[in-house]
Amino acid sequence: MHAVLVFLLCFAGPRQPAIEIDGPQTLAVAEYGDYAVRGLSLEQAKTAYVDVWPEAGTTVRPVLTWSGEPLLLFRARTPGQYRLLVAVPVSADRLIVAKTVIQVGTPQPEPKPDPGPQPEPQPKPYRELWMLVVEERLDRTPQTAAIVLAPELRRLLSDRVRLLDKDVVDRSDQVPGWAKKWLDLAKGKPLPYLFLFTEHGEVLWEGQLPKTLAEVRALIEQRLPKQAAVTPSTAPGASIWRSVPQRVCTPYGCAP
Repeated sequence: MHAVLVFLLCFAGPRQPAIEIDGPQTLAVAEYGDYAVRGLSLEQAKTAYVDVWPEAGTTVRPVLTWSGEPLLLFRARTPGQYRLLVAVPVSADRLIVAKTVIQVGTPQPEPKPDPGPQPEPQPKPYRELWMLVVEERLDRTPQTAAIVLAPELRRLLSDRVRLLDKDVVDRSDQVPGWAKKWLDLAKGKPLPYLFLFTEHGEVLWEGQLPKTLAEVRALIEQRLPKQAAVTPSTAPGASIWRSVPQRVCTPYGCAP
């Protein structure tokens, strides 16, 4: 909307080199706001133009204050952000311009795009697969022993098999630091509890130990890294088990 500011009262004063719009930056919907046009003389007001964008549903009324200052009354009936601009031509090729931005109503957050289905997280590349079973050693049955002590699993995993008693302690009668993570993960789970994980400590499978050796072997074979070695690992310091003794002892005896 373009409108000429026509003021009925006379105002004498020197021409100002700049003008500005002074008023509230936020309004309620359909609320009138008073916007003083500072630095604008009456003679300039007669040739000034007012522009508001977006224009739909807005009202702009030019008036004068009792002291003779040009004033704009602005209202918008729709929430949103509006630009109010006053332009005064001072020569054939020169304008002086003042503008302000007015927020009407509460800004609405932009809707977030639907991310769509997310791909399943992929494990980091790994070269070693480990097997750990948290158990109550005193409750180990012959059926469980036939699985956790099976030589074929140790060969399949290059001897990367560990058994962890739920009551394990070290010589100072404390839970070893390396064991705490696995005991916490297995807490409240039905024992014996199986973990298959990489040398990075990333768990690839966990759950109650299956009932048969064939089921455990199938779980392992599905997750073996390509070209997995069939000989015991000898890489120094490369394994998360580098500080773990080969025989883990509890008050009830030592695991294999």
